[in-house]
Amino acid sequence: MLISGYGKSDGDGEKALHLFQWMRRSREVVPDEFTLDGVIRVYGKLGALNTGMAVHGIAIKSGLVSDQSIEGALVGLYCDCEHIDYARNV
Repeated sequence: MLISGYGKSDGDGEKALHLFQWMRRSREVVPDEFTLDGVIRVYGKLGALNTGMAVHGIAIKSGLVSDQSIEGALVGLYCDCEHIDYARNV
């Protein structure tokens, strides 16, 4: 929830990404569909295609890629980064 909140606030996208990186390093907290949705949306806002694609990979590995909110976030990421063909393939 924190990540989504930070991601929706102007200028707090970096806080969301730092929190996500901490989660990944700690290995005590497993990102769920809400976390991945928020992080993907932040990367879309930042136009960070490569790191957004890395989170897409995490969603695939965790079995969450078919979640509708994640699918929507991925379409948004690829559109924000001007990769419409990738968005169509989601």
